[in-house]
Amino acid sequence: YNNLGNALKEQGCLERAINSYRLALNVDPNYAEAHHNIALILKSKGDLISALRSWERARKIKPNDRKIYLNLGFMLQGLTFTKSFPGLENTILDLLSINNLVRPSNIVNAAISLLKFNPLMIESLSRKIKLKDKDTNAKTLASLSKIPLLLKLMGLCPIPDLKIEKLLTSLRKYILCNVQNLSEDQETLNFCLALALQCYTNEYIYKVTKKENNALLELEGFVAEGLKLGIQPSLVSLTCLASYRSLYLYSWSKLLEPRVALKALFIRQISEPLQEKKLIKNIPKLTKINDNTSSKVRAQYEENPYPRWVCLGLPLEAKSISQIVDDCCLNIRNNSILSVASPKILVA
Repeated sequence: YNNLGNALKEQGCLERAINSYRLALNVDPNYAEAHHNIALILKSKGDLISALRSWERARKIKPNDRKIYLNLGFMLQGLTFTKSFPGLENTILDLLSINNLVRPSNIVNAAISLLKFNPLMIESLSRKIKLKDKDTNAKTLASLSKIPLLLKLMGLCPIPDLKIEKLLTSLRKYILCNVQNLSEDQETLNFCLALALQCYTNEYIYKVTKKENNALLELEGFVAEGLKLGIQPSLVSLTCLASYRSLYLYSWSKLLEPRVALKALFIRQISEPLQEKKLIKNIPKLTKINDNTSSKVRAQYEENPYPRWVCLGLPLEAKSISQIVDDCCLNIRNNSILSVASPKILVA
């Protein structure tokens, strides 16, 4: 019955396919593949909530099936939640914790729309962040640090939401201007680390005021002087600096001792950029670059690779060119490409 449903789905007979999958479930209610296949059809028909419910049934039966999680990523693309969906935040968090199964930027809008029904997020977005209102700012920071999905997204891809951007920009300023007084409890550190990763990934696009520039120069000097004396900066100080400028750009970064609590930050902002600098020397050049414009363009892309990404969405199994063309609904004028087994592809 499940295989018959697959055949009917390929023919475009979606209702008959669903009926066939349900007959499979009559035989075995715990047949995860049938629940999963029903979810995919419901998604294609636009019944997203029912699709997610069917998907959840499949996941409960086979909680470690990567294919089921892969298709959750597919279902979340282009989806905007208009009401809460209990339990889904943790499920998306599980999905993002499987490296390279889904590209975070493809599902971030769905995740953010869901997070806006989280009481802690609603409360945080409703507050006005004023630099002198330390109590309110501290409460907001603490609230956001209790939303694991938000922190995960901040560490993986830019957050394309103006309200959240404004909130994070204001909190970054608050942290900088109060860095010496902030406690280093786990919640504060978790948020500061996620904020530093977010700012690096969005290429430090947040607005910086004159007051912040002055405070930043002061903090940079304080950290540099301390390192000369053999004093390691506090974790909050390091994450604060890293939310304004990549750590590898500081000449004193080689004096920093690796911290377990900031492992992700050290990898992203120190070891990986240094590795890239080594790799640049070995990239083959077809011709020598002499003209000024080409040199400037090269420098621009080496400094700001676009798009900057942390995780890729890689398929579980290799696909042929013809399958990819079908998946993307591409209109290929020369169909001879569909029979190519080992293509040479220019990534423009």
